[in-house]
Amino acid sequence: MADNKVPAFTDIPGKPGFEYAPARPGWIEYPEEPPTMKMPRKPKLKDFVTPDYSAEGRQRFEQMVFTKIGGNPAKIDVMKEVSEANKALPKMFNEFFSGRVYWGDRDKLSKEQADEWDDVVKRWHAHVYYMVTSKKKTMLDEHEWMMDTFDSKAAEYKEAVKRARTEHKARLEEWKKAKEPSELAIFEEKERIKREVAKEYEKPPKPPTPTETRMTAKDVASAEITILETPENPEVKGAIGLFNQYATKPYVYIWKAQMKDIPWGRDIEVEQAVKIKLPKIKGKQAYAKDVWDTAQTHGITIEEVLTRIGALK
Repeated sequence: MADNKVPAFTDIPGKPGFEYAPARPGWIEYPEEPPTMKMPRKPKLKDFVTPDYSAEGRQRFEQMVFTKIGGNPAKIDVMKEVSEANKALPKMFNEFFSGRVYWGDRDKLSKEQADEWDDVVKRWHAHVYYMVTSKKKTMLDEHEWMMDTFDSKAAEYKEAVKRARTEHKARLEEWKKAKEPSELAIFEEKERIKREVAKEYEKPPKPPTPTETRMTAKDVASAEITILETPENPEVKGAIGLFNQYATKPYVYIWKAQMKDIPWGRDIEVEQAVKIKLPKIKGKQAYAKDVWDTAQTHGITIEEVLTRIGALK
């Protein structure tokens, strides 16, 4: 007599810890049928986990960065901080001369005392300057690193969307090849009708109105004012881009490291907006928007364009 004992999991190598019922006599396991091949759906932006990588999203992220690092480093006025530090001079004066001369009588100092005090003031100014500069530099570095990370993630996201759409196009081509000619013809006809219907709703782009032209000119002027008022503020990079893209001026602005002269200390390197004059090319004056358009057309930076035309060494 056949043994109908239900084997335990220990009797079946590689099986998980549970018992199973024996198969019915004559039972046959058929393989699953392959799923019907469907036309791949075109990916949409909502298919991705989408942080806000728009211009507005970048601005909101930057405000979060400012909160994290303790403020906007571009608004730190080093020279103003040095001037504010002069409030400590009366107390320092009285401590330095140990009550022998008081702040109100500093005009009575001997030449030797005046020279000593002048040296103290210079060293104090230098100390405050380098402390504030160091703090500002650290904050700027943190701001730049966080914003570069955001921009890098934004670029990765855009590349992922582009890659997904490219893969969809390839899968769509494979799907077309697998279809019967008659089915493919029906599909192509439907797509043609969609395109024809879409064309009916397409309107030719309108040329800019005089008001829009004036607004663009106003935006360019406003951007240049922003650049000139706060050239060391990293936030002017957006204004630089706007100016270079639309301005019909014989110069451009770029963000570049420059050496800055400090009266009471060694020169330091700071990054700021720098105006670069443009030359004439084949007798024709080059303008900011020409440089921008050339960079966009050839997929290079504005600095590379400036180097090639001899405006930047």
